[in-house]
Amino acid sequence: MKKMAPMAPRPNDPLFPTQWPLENRDLETGAIIGPELNIREAWAESTGKGVVIGMVDDGVDLAHTEFVGQGVDDLHFNFTNGRANGNPVAQNQTHGTVVAGIAVANANNGKGIAGASPDARFASLVVWDAVDNFGTEEEIADMEKDLKALGGEGRTEDGKDKFRRQGGDREWIPVPRDFGAG
Repeated sequence: MKKMAPMAPRPNDPLFPTQWPLENRDLETGAIIGPELNIREAWAESTGKGVVIGMVDDGVDLAHTEFVGQGVDDLHFNFTNGRANGNPVAQNQTHGTVVAGIAVANANNGKGIAGASPDARFASLVVWDAVDNFGTEEEIADMEKDLKALGGEGRTEDGKDKFRRQGGDREWIPVPRDFGAG
């Protein structure tokens, strides 16, 4: 990133002006009024397109309007119950949804906030059970094994997925996959 680089346009999300960690500027003059990440300068270079971020938390509300088209369905998994589902298992579990919003909420949809990487995709990896107990050592080891199976390769813009979960099992197999546009 360059100092004083060109900036992407300000998104139309109504709560973006309150996201001062991303941008802390006077709305009229554009002057920096406090600490910020200069996110619009970063967005001029990259918005996360072609990246999949693993949200290791208590689950993400996969039907939330800020995440339309961003979840990678075959990667969501709850390691505490062994199911291929990344939703929270209890109504009071909202932390993962908040974290996912900060990271990947859609930008320029005229709703809520804008995520730091609004064009990134995400996988919800649940490690908190229904009564808010953190996963066992075995469950966390299974998650780490799964992540290592992906080889740190990530996902690419061309839609090629290096690995895919075999059914509901914890086994990953090499399979090309098309993520589609976005």
